[in-house]
Amino acid sequence: MTKFEAKICVFLKVDFAFVGVVLHDTMKKTILGLSQEKRFMAGKSYRRGGKGHGKKNIRWNFIYMYWNFLMIASIKMIFVDDPKAKKLLSEAVYVTTDTVDPANDGKAVIVSAPFKLVEPAYDDEMGLTLDSIRISRKKERTEYERKQNDEDGWKEKLVWNQEGASEEYIGEGMVGGYTLSEDFIHMIRMTGTWKDYDEQVLKELGYAFVSDPSYSQGYFIEPLDQTERSYQYYLENDIRYSYSYADFKDGDKVTAIGIQDGQTLKKAPGMTEYLMKGDMDMETAIKEGGAAGIGLQIFSIAISLLFMLGGVLMFVIKR
Repeated sequence: MTKFEAKICVFLKVDFAFVGVVLHDTMKKTILGLSQEKRFMAGKSYRRGGKGHGKKNIRWNFIYMYWNFLMIASIKMIFVDDPKAKKLLSEAVYVTTDTVDPANDGKAVIVSAPFKLVEPAYDDEMGLTLDSIRISRKKERTEYERKQNDEDGWKEKLVWNQEGASEEYIGEGMVGGYTLSEDFIHMIRMTGTWKDYDEQVLKELGYAFVSDPSYSQGYFIEPLDQTERSYQYYLENDIRYSYSYADFKDGDKVTAIGIQDGQTLKKAPGMTEYLMKGDMDMETAIKEGGAAGIGLQIFSIAISLLFMLGGVLMFVIKR
């Protein structure tokens, strides 16, 4: 994800990966008439009012509501949160020491100081600890996709598809004398795919590290029994996991933008970046991580109109 794309995601407060999963799954199951169990082939009709038709309506209703939510969220960010963010930044205090001044309580502060990872993120479901303050686990599963070929008819291809939304886990950290709040940590951008696994720990947990050069961020873990044959072939319903992570290490010089609440640094509304690498002066920090610029605002207005049109189309189609 590029820095510009990340700013759009933060600005709209939208998990576009989740939207992509929903749209992919819905379009595949509803428009093409295919389920993950391959019960149907494209073009096979349903009787009106039947089981398949009911599921179709549910999916369209969900997408219709979600698109309208995106439209409302983007409009709110443009006309409510962004002006609030600019006002906060105009009164922000620049902090470069480990001393927290009580006089700054409730104010926006720009803190340029070393980062400290107090406790790394732990995925309690997998039993894995990764040396990062914020991680996100994505699960993929193999399934057959049917594609029609004019010459040979229907063909099946085994592909990896994301299953459900990503799961997020956070640790604890500090910048200078400030403890980062949970809502602040959840806003830290994740820029990489984790690959520095302890392979012995993975083995004890029943997993192995694998790489897939056909993917731009192709580092995964998968069950050991699957790995023993996956070097030769995969089967339907095989699974694998990957982790995105925030790339901040102990001692890194960083610049943070937030609201001071006692000794805690909380999320400031409307920022495009909350934790940035490097020792930035106040002007640079506001330029890099502050409220959205005019270009991003124009883009967001265009996105809002797109969501509005999408909502109308969903309403028309589902009827």
